[in-house]
Amino acid sequence: MDLGIAAIPTVVVICYLIAQVTKALGFDSKWCPVIVMASGGVLGIVDGFFTGGGILGADPLMCVAVGIVSGATATTVHQIGKQLGGGTT
Repeated sequence: MDLGIAAIPTVVVICYLIAQVTKALGFDSKWCPVIVMASGGVLGIVDGFFTGGGILGADPLMCVAVGIVSGATATTVHQIGKQLGGGTT
């Protein structure tokens, strides 16, 4: 199953959902970015190797790097929403 370019935003959305779950489970907020970026790295490997290579190809370092950046993107999107909304989400 080749998701193509849709694989990267999919990883970002899944990482965002993982961040929401970790927050709901009561993890300390300082660990949330670490958990989300590690999850992104794992999801990058899953995309790269188990779904036919996708946009990332089969280079493991590239898969992990794009996954980690996707996790960081999810954290950034959450923080932008938090800062613009003025809330404490």
